[in-house]
Amino acid sequence: MPTPIHYSTSEASPTRGFVYVATGKKYVDEAALSAESLRRFHPEPICLITNASTDHTVFDQVIIQDHLPNTVASKLAMDACPYDRFVFLDSDTYIVAPLDELFQLLDVFDIGVPPALGGFHYDLPGVSPAFREPMTNVIAMRRSPALMNFFEKWRQYFSEYESIMGREWDQRSFRHAAYETEQLRITFLGDEWSLSPYPGGLLCRDVRIFHGRPRELLYEMEKMVNGRLGYRVFWRGFGCIYEPYKMQPIEHLQVLARSLVQSTKASLRPLRRAMASR
Repeated sequence: MPTPIHYSTSEASPTRGFVYVATGKKYVDEAALSAESLRRFHPEPICLITNASTDHTVFDQVIIQDHLPNTVASKLAMDACPYDRFVFLDSDTYIVAPLDELFQLLDVFDIGVPPALGGFHYDLPGVSPAFREPMTNVIAMRRSPALMNFFEKWRQYFSEYESIMGREWDQRSFRHAAYETEQLRITFLGDEWSLSPYPGGLLCRDVRIFHGRPRELLYEMEKMVNGRLGYRVFWRGFGCIYEPYKMQPIEHLQVLARSLVQSTKASLRPLRRAMASR
């Protein structure tokens, strides 16, 4: 990996901060939007790792790696940030509340990461099926010998799976590396820390981070899921479904109506495809 070039708007390199990895103007601009949503709640420094200079002032540190690939593989450069404890955020995240509890986790754990919905449909050699596949869009990390070993294994398995499967697979390689890294303390986060419109999530508290595109959809989701708290399931097309005994009769009817609409759409989809192929 090439030696990073640093330029910074701050004098010191603090031990706690946030990091984005983005290449190309489109994704750097997207990361800047996410960082602006983060800045509303956090004074900590924000680092951008990229392959070209940028004029965005929301980033306190910019690390330029000239040969950073314009693919998901660039994500593995996140550990080049200058912080002892850091939270990596994908460029398409939208932060709506403070994230201090993620740093609190790092008093005990090396990694905090949300689980993926999938990851149970395939086997990895030596990895228990009970160990879930992680998402890699929000990751809290603290530097330790175990974390250094983890990154070494993650890069190793990322390269191996790319060679074997013909595609980049950051989550599968992360899962394999995390399971095999000795003394690595990892915990999984709730859906409140990375709620995506696809497929949704099971919620209890207020959602802190929304993830996905387009950004306008995330704004709509924030109003929908954080307007009323409690045990609830968010599923796009249905909205929030609460515990039955806490729902009003009209809300039950609304859920039923949405279910009929979604079922009808699903039933008509094969017919539309068949007609389009004629």
